[in-house]
Amino acid sequence: MTYRLAIRAGKMKENPARLVQHKTENNSRVRFLSFEEESKLRKVIREQSPEYAPQFDLGLHSGLRPGE
Repeated sequence: MTYRLAIRAGKMKENPARLVQHKTENNSRVRFLSFEEESKLRKVIREQSPEYAPQFDLGLHSGLRPGE
């Protein structure tokens, strides 16, 4: 929207970000944790490294992928 407003105001001619090529994602496999798998993993995290529990929750509930 910033570039669109700048173009309307005559400050820019075009959006330079449109030239960036998009990466294609491999979405061929969708995998979800079962309730049992989530419980076991949560237990291990609590026992071995409780400081990572917030990151686990974020990844679990936001659809975060391993490469992100």
